[in-house]
Amino acid sequence: MQTAVPRMNSLSVRLIVRGLQSSSDIKSEWVKLAPRFVFIPLLRTTMKKITSFLISGFVVCATFVSQASATPASEKTFVDGYKKAFEAKDAATLETYLYTKGADPMALKFYRMMMTAEMGSKITKIELRSLTPEEATKASETMPGPDGQLAKLPVTPTKKLVYTVDASTGNGSSTSSNESYVAEVNGKFVIPVPASVK
Repeated sequence: MQTAVPRMNSLSVRLIVRGLQSSSDIKSEWVKLAPRFVFIPLLRTTMKKITSFLISGFVVCATFVSQASATPASEKTFVDGYKKAFEAKDAATLETYLYTKGADPMALKFYRMMMTAEMGSKITKIELRSLTPEEATKASETMPGPDGQLAKLPVTPTKKLVYTVDASTGNGSSTSSNESYVAEVNGKFVIPVPASVK
């Protein structure tokens, strides 16, 4: 018994050939496009990693340069000068330690009042120490100023001035602790005063 083989007319043959050609064309197009689908996402991912690395490197370098320029000698000069001016009731010299560029007027008045309030008293302990990660984060935040307006430190502090004051009056004596953020600007340690956020 012979199996009947379906006969194909010329139209059927042309359709099959055209279909094979279309399939080949589609495959060819996918071969052309495949590198785009694979390479472009890979390139984007790689560029993101490179950009992230460069930014991280810049931050690390900036921090390193800042810390490298803050020598023990310059720190001692700042601490000794501040202590001397404070105990001598030298308000003019104390105020030279303030960084007032763009300072909020009310914040500046508040800082001047606070740093001179106990002038003439004895500083029993004083140090300039590095900020902890938590303190560095807090120092970069925007906060309400004395007048309720938003304010932020105009320069990034890297240190904190911490000192203890023993004040004696006719009614007895008292001890208080004081802290101020300290930044380094143009090779000089300063106490930045918050500036209004525009």
